[in-house]
Amino acid sequence: MNHYEIIQQGDASGNGMVAKIRLPSGLEVITLPTKNFYGGHWDLGPTWNYAVMADRPFLVDAGRFGRTGGIDGLQGESPHGL
Repeated sequence: MNHYEIIQQGDASGNGMVAKIRLPSGLEVITLPTKNFYGGHWDLGPTWNYAVMADRPFLVDAGRFGRTGGIDGLQGESPHGL
């Protein structure tokens, strides 16, 4: 990893945090966490989704079905305006 930049600070578990990672190849990856609702007294943190900004951008690990609302809310915070 050549560069790591926090675009939006999240909570202590990482919920709401948007970051940009630049790999040695120059490829940029944007992190978009999806908050998980487990219930109870424990929290494993978010599902980390990754927007890979290749020639044809794609999303990796989009989390559980029906959870894209969390990603939609963070896309405007990303440096590429996903």
